[in-house]
Amino acid sequence: MHLRRLSAIGLFAAVVIAVGGVQAQQAVEKFTFAAMSDSRGAEKGGKRAQILAKLCQHSCQIKPKPDFMVFVGDMVEGSKNPDALTDQLTRWQKIIDSNLSIKLIPVVGNHEVKSLKSQTAYTKFFPDVPANGPADEKLLTYYFDHKNSRFIILDTNYFGDQYRIRHMDWLEEKLKQARDNNMNHIFVFGHSPAFQAGSHLRDGLSNIGKNPNNPRLDYIPKRDAFWSLLKKYNVTAYLCGHEHKYARQNIKGLWQITTGGGGAPLYSLPVYPGPEASEKERKSYEKALPYYKILNIPHGPGQLPLFDPNGVCLKAYHYVAFEVDSEKVVAKVYGTAEAGDKSGADEIKLLDEFVMYPAGKTQPARR
Repeated sequence: MHLRRLSAIGLFAAVVIAVGGVQAQQAVEKFTFAAMSDSRGAEKGGKRAQILAKLCQHSCQIKPKPDFMVFVGDMVEGSKNPDALTDQLTRWQKIIDSNLSIKLIPVVGNHEVKSLKSQTAYTKFFPDVPANGPADEKLLTYYFDHKNSRFIILDTNYFGDQYRIRHMDWLEEKLKQARDNNMNHIFVFGHSPAFQAGSHLRDGLSNIGKNPNNPRLDYIPKRDAFWSLLKKYNVTAYLCGHEHKYARQNIKGLWQITTGGGGAPLYSLPVYPGPEASEKERKSYEKALPYYKILNIPHGPGQLPLFDPNGVCLKAYHYVAFEVDSEKVVAKVYGTAEAGDKSGADEIKLLDEFVMYPAGKTQPARR
């Protein structure tokens, strides 16, 4: 029995009232939620399973305890065979059930949808999420309200049509509805980053393709339209995965949090190679350089190759806890040290902490 999946029914059942337009008197109620992603391979056991279990356990021990965990995609390695995918998800769920005592909110990633049949199998595995998304993305795209905040879950990896938001009209409707209902915060989730942190430079929502000498540029305006829409409705943050690292970037007043440290092999940030750089680091930078130029990412000596020059990027297994009140959100990142023990056995500690306000409101000084 999938205990954590079934426990999510209680959360979503409570949401039905708010979705119907009857708002509870909870405008000033504080709460915490957590997020992480990219544990693919944990279903096989070994180090990745140990890391996932450890992060889940830790997330349930912090104070205040999160109400739920949003898992932002790439739970498992995936397969074109729907039965194989279901088996992987079942084994992954056993790790969750044994180590996570809070509700699980699933977000689909690219590894869960390697075929149309596997995409269907994914929806059958998580049948209890709200079926309130677009008709062709039922149980993949959905939303719910919790303590006067709106949570919008997007499928950025629909099979055969990946790396874009396929239903912008639906998204705007739900954003506007939240603002009309005076929601304190809006959080949007999608597996694919809008603005990469040095990895997956060829895809993400910019999706320029494998050949930097002949880049595909028609996705960038779509990404920018998506970002402008989130800004228009003062979204507090877009949370994503796909890149196996932690990063925070403030792009034009709106936060993007990449939380891809759930157990899969970690990615480095290819920076300008100094005199002490290894050959591997030099080659990594040279491979990334054409994409940095196309995407207008800072990449020279002393520059951090992020869209946000003041951003933070860590190579760390981690999750993020978000302490929410009516005005602001305090984000706390818990995980292993950046250079951590490859066994994943390092002590989990606080790695980063910062404050977020909805886009359009005064942002705090950077820490």
